[in-house]
Amino acid sequence: MLNGDDKSTFYSLRLLRDLIAERRKPLIIWTGAGTSMWCGFPNWQDIASYIQKSYRKFEPKYDKIEGRRLFEEAQFPELFELLRQTNPRRFNQELARLFTSRAQTPVYARFLGIIKALAPIQIVTTNVDEMLEHGLPATVTVQSSDLERCLDLVAAGTSFVGKLHGSISSVESTVFTTSDYERLLQDPAYLRTLQAMFAQATVIFAGYSLRDEYVLDLFAANCDARPLYGDGPHFLVQSNDAPNLPESIKLIRYFPEPHADHRSALTALDVVRVTRDAGTEWFTPENHEQHAETVFGSAYFLTDITPPGTWTSSQSLMLGRPGEPMTPNAIVGQGFDNSELPQQTSPAMHDLIVGLVSFDYVHVPLSYAGGLHDLLGSAVFWDLVRADVFRFIHFGMEPGCDVQKPRRG
Repeated sequence: MLNGDDKSTFYSLRLLRDLIAERRKPLIIWTGAGTSMWCGFPNWQDIASYIQKSYRKFEPKYDKIEGRRLFEEAQFPELFELLRQTNPRRFNQELARLFTSRAQTPVYARFLGIIKALAPIQIVTTNVDEMLEHGLPATVTVQSSDLERCLDLVAAGTSFVGKLHGSISSVESTVFTTSDYERLLQDPAYLRTLQAMFAQATVIFAGYSLRDEYVLDLFAANCDARPLYGDGPHFLVQSNDAPNLPESIKLIRYFPEPHADHRSALTALDVVRVTRDAGTEWFTPENHEQHAETVFGSAYFLTDITPPGTWTSSQSLMLGRPGEPMTPNAIVGQGFDNSELPQQTSPAMHDLIVGLVSFDYVHVPLSYAGGLHDLLGSAVFWDLVRADVFRFIHFGMEPGCDVQKPRRG
């Protein structure tokens, strides 16, 4: 689920939602290794570990000490360069073996289902497997050598999959080693195309950690070229914080738990899908005219709102009178301690975003209005109230529990 402890995530989602609804710019989805891992493909650490085992076993010229150092320091492009220089043929064979086609998993099928709803489907990916182009047969596949073609496809509204780091079916085109990255940096047409994409479109990074230096340099160059209005905005979907992001990239955070495969990132893409389906209207306009006929709408009921912070489920009171030996202890509340709570992370922001994005109205118990105000902040809370998004419900009677002593008969 989305990270309710991070208020900037809510504001980033609102901005993304408005951009998609108003269709100010084309939308490009940039996917990385995180999405391919939903189908069981390895990440870079796993690739390095697997290929190293083969080299230690079969390649006497392989420098095991240097390879171990590079692996422990997570210098994977340098390690892949060492492996390729030792035996290029074995390196390509091992890559081809690791990235053979696989069956879709339910998570990956859900990912493709969301993407298919974003017509036109315009994706660029650093993944070398070919699951995307096989799962999206109606799209045009553009290899890295022809990347300039993507700009024409964006302008024409044509669906495409751009292979930024090549495809495993042409293993020599893939980008893993330091010399591969140097080849990209020496290709001015490649860099100009990416820079133009960032200037002309809104980019959402999903399953991609945004650690490639050349990508960050392109963002910085775009911001320098447009100092008055700036570049973007673009959006990075990931679980951890990213304090050194360029100003043009907005962070959308999610909790990786309870699924270790980071499938919670799909929630942000689902926001885009729902927005595309819903059209341009999110909040009901103020002072809108009522139709004569009955108008039905959808509603989302929040039974509880607990903002992030310190939770207390009970209070203990010490009772007694001076001079009395006994000191009664009264506990008011449920009396749960932290170890008994199913989770200690507030789902309030995630639940609220689901209601705001997917339904016409959000129903909230009046007794939780204060918590909702604290969660959103005063300005956003009253904007939504004036837009008639919230419907507050007053319960005349609250649920309770009546405990009676058994009778002796």
